[in-house]
Amino acid sequence: MLGGCAGVAGCAAPAAVTVMPVRLQKLGPASPLLHEFRPTACYAWVNDAGELCVGMNVRKQAFRTAFDREEFHLSLVLGPPPAGEGRTYVVTQQTVRARTHDGLTHTRFASLEGVALAWKDGPGRLSGRFQFRGIEQSYLVVMGWTNTRQILCVGEFKARWDRERGEPILRHTEKDGMARGQYPRSRPAPRPDEGKASSGGIPGSGVN
Repeated sequence: MLGGCAGVAGCAAPAAVTVMPVRLQKLGPASPLLHEFRPTACYAWVNDAGELCVGMNVRKQAFRTAFDREEFHLSLVLGPPPAGEGRTYVVTQQTVRARTHDGLTHTRFASLEGVALAWKDGPGRLSGRFQFRGIEQSYLVVMGWTNTRQILCVGEFKARWDRERGEPILRHTEKDGMARGQYPRSRPAPRPDEGKASSGGIPGSGVN
């Protein structure tokens, strides 16, 4: 998906994310089957709890009006950073938060279950990929956050270590009731006899 980007510095697309709405009851003739995002900034850091975090975003505003504004922000809070070259994580309800803004359309989504992989990719860089099932909502002025539906999401990234730039992205994705809260977060993937990823609602996020 990243087209062989050799490094983060000077790379036009350090991340790529594809979201597919799961429409099991209704499918319109013109409704998009996929939504693709190409973040132009991607950062990694370790928070005070010792968890590996990743934040990515893209902002476009062609004519400086609300109708032309396009934004995408996504954050991941994983478990302990890779001790060696790489580590696989179970994605839980607390792993991913994201927000989009396209003209007057606002959406937000959060993960339910899935898997993520992160590995050190040279000095000052971290690469990774993820796939998960999640919940998405749209914002309507009269009704607020509504139109809850399931999504499938895949992505990959090449981040540079920068906590100062990454943390504002994470905070933005947790706005308006989307805070991760005091709940279990992603963890290193279990051995086959240790069970599966959790699923269900998203405690404390406002997304049910």
